[in-house]
Amino acid sequence: MKINLGKDWIDFVVENEDDLYVIYLLIDPGDILYGWTVREFRGGKEGSRGGERVRIYVGLRVEGLEYHAFRGGTLIRGGRAY
Repeated sequence: MKINLGKDWIDFVVENEDDLYVIYLLIDPGDILYGWTVREFRGGKEGSRGGERVRIYVGLRVEGLEYHAFRGGTLIRGGRAY
């Protein structure tokens, strides 16, 4: 895991499944997570099939989290962060 510590923030990159458990230990309810994701934007043209994939930056206020060892994943639930 690559970690960059700031004054009030941590920037990290997950590199393997073990990092997901470390993240589970670091994140608390009430924390705000930010990250990049890709969404498909469908234009206003009627009858158009495809859409444009748009990269967006989103924020999530953590309401709960779970670690699943058998699935090798961390589930983070939350709502929109402003």
